[in-house]
Amino acid sequence: YYFFNINKIDGYKAGTLKLYFIYINYFGGIDMNEYLEQAISEVNNLNEGEEFLVRDLFKGYTWNRMTVGTKLSLDKLFLNEVNTNKNLKISVLGKNSFHQPIFKKLK
Repeated sequence: YYFFNINKIDGYKAGTLKLYFIYINYFGGIDMNEYLEQAISEVNNLNEGEEFLVRDLFKGYTWNRMTVGTKLSLDKLFLNEVNTNKNLKISVLGKNSFHQPIFKKLK
């Protein structure tokens, strides 16, 4: 284990979110943009008209190793990408009972 004082980073007070991203990057973790890119590329493997959740775009063990916060952030990032990038040809159908967005691959 490495112990170091992260009370300030470049003159700014480190918050919980900053500490989280320092942790995953310092220990060789994957960042949110890489997860988002993986999810978007996996959509190409879906059939047209197929409904899916973001969790369906990852292998089970990859999704299970993510923290709850990472999963929630990834849901929001993917939803935002779908809403802003119409070239993806994905529609948002709504949310399920767990408040996860449901998507559908279009033609």
